[in-house]
Amino acid sequence: MSDAATWYLDADGDGYGDASDSLAACEQPSGYVSDDTDCDDADGDVHPGASEVCDGVDDDCDGSVSWLEDDPDGDGVMACDQALWYRTDGNVNNDPTRAASYGSSEAAALLTAEGVTWSTDDLATSPLSDTWLYDYGILVIVGKADYGTLDSTTSAVLEDWVKAGGRLLYNGYHPTSDTCAMVDSLPSSFGLACAGTSTYWGGEATNIVAHDVTDGVSSVWGAGGELWTVSAPAATVVDEGTWPVVAVAEVGDGRVVGVSDEWYLYDAGTGSADISAGDNEVLVENIWAWLHDPSL
Repeated sequence: MSDAATWYLDADGDGYGDASDSLAACEQPSGYVSDDTDCDDADGDVHPGASEVCDGVDDDCDGSVSWLEDDPDGDGVMACDQALWYRTDGNVNNDPTRAASYGSSEAAALLTAEGVTWSTDDLATSPLSDTWLYDYGILVIVGKADYGTLDSTTSAVLEDWVKAGGRLLYNGYHPTSDTCAMVDSLPSSFGLACAGTSTYWGGEATNIVAHDVTDGVSSVWGAGGELWTVSAPAATVVDEGTWPVVAVAEVGDGRVVGVSDEWYLYDAGTGSADISAGDNEVLVENIWAWLHDPSL
C-alpha cells in the first residue's frame, strides 16, 4: 500500500502518540494519531505543550525537569516541597520551632499542612550560598537584621535563585535603620524598598486587591510595621492607608511575597495583631499555597 501512512497509538487519548507503537494504514485507525511525540502514553496529562508542574515528571516532554523537581540533598523530598526558615536574629521572634509568645509554630504548622517540609538556619552561620540554596523551593526571611544585611554577593545569589524559580517570603519588622537597610539589601528587581524610619504603621489594613494571596481576606492586622515603597514588578495587594502591607511579585520564573510587618506570623496569644487577628491566618495559608503552587 504505497499510500499508507504511519499512525501511532494514543492510548491515553491526549492527541499525542507513542513512537514505539505504530502501524501503517491508508485511513486513520481508531485510537491512533499521526503524532509520535508523547513521552508517556499512559498519562493523558503528559505530552508536548502540557503545563510543567513540580511533580518530578517531564510533563511537557521536553527532555528535562526543573531543578525544583530534583532532590539535590538526597533526602527523598523534591526541592519544591522543601522550605528554609532563615533567621536573621538570635531572638525568639518568629522562631517556627517556638510554640509560645512571639514564636511562629502555628504558621509553620500551616506550612507543613500545605505539604512542605521545613527546616531552619540563620544568616550568621550560613550566608546565602548557591551551594545549598537550591536544595529549597521556598525561603522565609524575617528581616530583623541583627546579623547584618545581605551583601552584594548574597543578594545576587538570592536574585538568581528567585529568577530560576525559587519562592521567597520576606517579612519586615519594626522600622529601624537596620531593618530599613535589610529591605534595601534585597535585589532591586524584587520591587521592595524602605521608605523611611521616622514612623510606622499599625492596626487593621482593609484596602484589599484581588489576588491568590488575598482570597477570603478582608482585613490584615499588624503592629509597628515598616514603611515600604513598592515598585514594579511588585504590586501592593493589601495596604493600610497609604502604606503597603502585603506585596507580591513574579520575578523571572519565581515568586516573591513581601509583608511589611511580622506580627501576622506570631502564634495566637501573643497580642492583638497575631495570627488569630482578622484574617491573618487565612493570609498565611494563602501565602504558603501561592508559594508552593506546583506550576512551573
